[in-house]
Amino acid sequence: MLIKELRLKNFRQFAGETSPLYVSSTDGASVTLFHGEMGHGKTTILNAFRWVLHGRIGVSDRFTDSHSIINRYVAESDPSASASVSLVFLQHVQNEGDMHVSIKRTVTARQQTDSGAVPGNYGDLEVVTINKTDANSITASYTGPDAQNYINSIIPEGILDILFFDGEGIDQLMEENQSEDMAAAVRNILGFSVLERAIEDLSHSDVLGYFEGERNASADELLAAKYSEEKVLIEKVAVETANLADFRTKKKKLESDCEATKLKLKDCREVADLTKDQDALMKKMERDEKSQAKALQELKAFMRKHAFFLVSKRLLSEGTRLERKFRDEGKFPAPITASYINELLTKGVCLCGRPLAPNTPEHDHVHEGLSFARDAQFHEAASSVGKVLADLADNTESLRSELESLRDKYIVIDDEIIRDDANLKGIQAQILKYGGVEVKALEAKLLDLGGEISLCNSHIARVEDVVLPDLNSQLDSLRTEIASLALRSEQSALMERRVEIVKQAISRLQELLRIRAERVGVKLNEIVNRNFQSLTDIEGRARVVRKSRLEGQADAFIPEILIKNLSGEWIPETGVNTGRRQCLSLAFISGLVELASSKASFDDGLDEYFPSNDYPVVMDAPFGVLDSVSSAKLASSLPAFANQVVCLINYSSYKNIKDTLDAPGVIGRRYVLFHAYDSNEVREPRTEVILGQPVLVAGPAASGSFVHSEVLSLNP
Repeated sequence: MLIKELRLKNFRQFAGETSPLYVSSTDGASVTLFHGEMGHGKTTILNAFRWVLHGRIGVSDRFTDSHSIINRYVAESDPSASASVSLVFLQHVQNEGDMHVSIKRTVTARQQTDSGAVPGNYGDLEVVTINKTDANSITASYTGPDAQNYINSIIPEGILDILFFDGEGIDQLMEENQSEDMAAAVRNILGFSVLERAIEDLSHSDVLGYFEGERNASADELLAAKYSEEKVLIEKVAVETANLADFRTKKKKLESDCEATKLKLKDCREVADLTKDQDALMKKMERDEKSQAKALQELKAFMRKHAFFLVSKRLLSEGTRLERKFRDEGKFPAPITASYINELLTKGVCLCGRPLAPNTPEHDHVHEGLSFARDAQFHEAASSVGKVLADLADNTESLRSELESLRDKYIVIDDEIIRDDANLKGIQAQILKYGGVEVKALEAKLLDLGGEISLCNSHIARVEDVVLPDLNSQLDSLRTEIASLALRSEQSALMERRVEIVKQAISRLQELLRIRAERVGVKLNEIVNRNFQSLTDIEGRARVVRKSRLEGQADAFIPEILIKNLSGEWIPETGVNTGRRQCLSLAFISGLVELASSKASFDDGLDEYFPSNDYPVVMDAPFGVLDSVSSAKLASSLPAFANQVVCLINYSSYKNIKDTLDAPGVIGRRYVLFHAYDSNEVREPRTEVILGQPVLVAGPAASGSFVHSEVLSLNP
């Protein structure tokens, strides 16, 4: 399906008829972007697509007053006014070619009023098709129910929530108890509905029931009774088979719950071990802190006692320098006393034996010694200073060594406390993450689950080993008897063969459905996980779980997120936040669309039963709950999301990702939803910067006009 254009007339807040809104189909730049603020018409554009295809039943739940389609100001001024939406697209039809399809749905004021009371009245619908492949083909036109049936064959109503979605409501796709409507929509896109309808039609009373009735009618009284008896047995087998399927489904869920509980119990037991580690570490830290306090006290006591000596090395150096200086200047007491010099002068003889006659140079030189010589007491004090300085030099090194030892002891203890504190915080974080559930409660739950599983096994064994074998044995005996009786009736035998042919056809279709469902599950799993990884950088991965449904229906496909537990095992994530749910739902939708367009890639010979289809996607507010990283990733992946993407976005989201959206090759066509407000309102016109240029997005309505919205094209 390739959308060409959309046109609105008096539809909701859009007054009058819009110009054709062309949808981009350019390779690469296949995205059509609508800019608009809340209340300017984004959701209306989304629901215009849905309404034209399926009327009121097709519009989204968030489309308020869905029965009021005609613009209320237009309706008030012209009671005969009508509203309409036109959609033009190309659709490839197998064995026919490319069809140009024009759809127009119109509703009058009277029809709108009636449809409020009668949900089935959706206005007037017309579909016109032209075969573009066959030049000799004629134009075909459909109206009413025929037109709706034609649309249903292309876009069934059930898949609107997947292909034309509101970004704030798509997380229902990942709900475990997925609704039947949503499950049917997924199966529709994957092509299962074709075979499901065939199975349903063949099993219907109009087909299988008809042939069985003809067979019974052609049989004699005894054979007819046997056929009736066979029918009762078949119904019993069906009931017991359904019961068996229910027990197996229940057992599977119980086993899944059991495994999840075991994993949780394992985590809780690990948390108990972590709690022990935490207590031991806290006690160790308490001991270390006491040792640290003691070391600090020792260090302080040492400093109070020896602080002077620790700084005396410099004093020692300074004292040595001054001693040398004073000696050089003759100011420091010499080792010779004044009394000894006077004794030499009195004797007149020097130490060296020279005479010291008065007024001789030798006498004068010795006499000069009196100027710096001192008495014996001062000389003794000078000698004591020298001794103190020498002792100080010896003590400083030993004290410094002792100080370094005390300091190192304190640092080692402090480093140990820091490391233990970091380890303690890590343990406490793990306890906070996985704690909160008592081990005994989980053990009790595990015991209860085991009991329920045992009960299921008992029921399954009874049905498998006793009930069904007994019923099948009765059926075999009865059918042998019927075959013998049927030989007597040629007409009855013919009818029996027809019944068997229909049953074989049903069985074959069910087998085809099972085979394709298995292969689709594997492929969808790969695609969805790949798409999920491309939308988020948070640790985790996605998978798609197949959920068994009724016989004759394909499994439901439900996406979920997996994360690692303490043991490194991948388990389903619970309590997923809105942003992560949005990423998973978007990945699932893009996976469905991709798979629907490439069903031939399975290479299993079933393509004729599962025709491929290129679906467009229309998304309203897909960025609303995403963080900046996921928003940018989604914006860059829009061209590959589907063969066509129509995206409706507000200005706040656009500003966050405009560099990505405005890059070449992303957006093919761009529109702005302009809001014309009451000219009597006191407010300023509003502009927004789009593609680097200011664009008027809200302003006063023209004089005499009313409040409405318009679509402005920003395309060249």
